[in-house]
Amino acid sequence: MHPLEIGAAAHLLAAIARLWAVAGDLFTAGAILWALDTLARIIRATYAAAVATYQAGRLCGQIWRRDLLPLLLLTLKACRAVWRRIHWPTVARVAVAVVIFAVAALLFARRLVITASAALGARFAAWITRNDPKPTAAPLPAVVEPLPRTVAALRSLARRRGFSSQQVRSARKAQLIELLAPAC
Repeated sequence: MHPLEIGAAAHLLAAIARLWAVAGDLFTAGAILWALDTLARIIRATYAAAVATYQAGRLCGQIWRRDLLPLLLLTLKACRAVWRRIHWPTVARVAVAVVIFAVAALLFARRLVITASAALGARFAAWITRNDPKPTAAPLPAVVEPLPRTVAALRSLARRRGFSSQQVRSARKAQLIELLAPAC
């Protein structure tokens, strides 16, 4: 290669490197500006939300002070006036009378239902039971041996099967059954 060609190639590479550095700087500056613009939009949105919240709070406060608080105070004043006019011993007597009447009515209704059910059952017993199956003889209950006899039978069976007396004496019923189960 000729020295002039090498110099031209070096100049070309230097120009490309400078162009690459300028492009990187421009890209970095653009990214920083984009981030600052996004941050500014977020701050504007937050400020708008804060203003809307403040205005909503003022409106709620005005409604409370202008409408709801006087209405609440008027209601409390009316309740206090009604409360003072109530004759509480009479209210207590009426409440006790209502409870006694309700209990008596429930007891009467219970007795009436029981009596009516019995009367209807007696009157229509034949009709109610006409489709019932005929009673059969009850099955005999299974014979259950008392526990001591069962344990004694298990121990004698274990001795006959060749287990030692020490094993048989120290074993409980469940253990005896386990000992004899593989042998059966």
